[in-house]
Amino acid sequence: MLCELLSGEVDVWEIAPSLSGLLKNTCVQFRVESKLQMLENRRFGNKDAPTIQVAVVGLGYNGTALAVTIAERLKNTGTVKAINAQATICPAAPRGIRDAYWRVIKSRNVDLLFGYSVSSIRESRRPDQDPNITATTNSQTVNDEHQKLILELNPVQSGLKGETLEADLAAFKQAHLVAWNIWAAINGRPLSPFRFQKFGEFMSLGRTEAAISVDFVEGLTLEGPAAHAARKLAYCVRMPTQEHRAKVGMSWFAKALMDSLAS
Repeated sequence: MLCELLSGEVDVWEIAPSLSGLLKNTCVQFRVESKLQMLENRRFGNKDAPTIQVAVVGLGYNGTALAVTIAERLKNTGTVKAINAQATICPAAPRGIRDAYWRVIKSRNVDLLFGYSVSSIRESRRPDQDPNITATTNSQTVNDEHQKLILELNPVQSGLKGETLEADLAAFKQAHLVAWNIWAAINGRPLSPFRFQKFGEFMSLGRTEAAISVDFVEGLTLEGPAAHAARKLAYCVRMPTQEHRAKVGMSWFAKALMDSLAS
């Protein structure tokens, strides 16, 4: 639920009660959130500050959800550049889910760049840096002086030319199971098998909207606040341990009640 974390709907303890210790040295899950907070803090109280530029690479389910959520959070303070090799978003999604995403992404400050792959990402070098030193991105380090990222885009469709894109943050959705198994193999730990259980598509469209399509009712897509509530309920039910499910359920109910009273 990275999108809900970015939108402020959920807290870290709610969605990752047992992974915080595991991820504290890797920043795998929450790197985007901490970097966005740093960029927003730099803009606070400075109306002349440049807008925040975020590049999202890959527009499958997770990448599209990430793009619309970040754009919703930034509003007029930034722009999301969404890059995808294919000429559409969520190509494997059911039509109802894809249409819902198109409706939302067109209403947000998202620039779509179709037909490109990212060949490299590097930090822009300041004039006073040693030209013989190659700057590398490090997700665990936040420099005092923020440096832009340079993304080199290669065309994968005919009729396009190579592009160079500048951004403050580049966001990728990562395969956490693969990352864990690589770490486990290096350290002699048992590997985790992949077990996929398909219940349908439960996609976030921002702080108050979602789109869901369940496998047991063919052709049905639910959108809007009702889908948002159903998605949260589905995630709550799948939380580990009854105690944690109860705590998260009570926390989300209290937040929803406060939001409804404030609106």
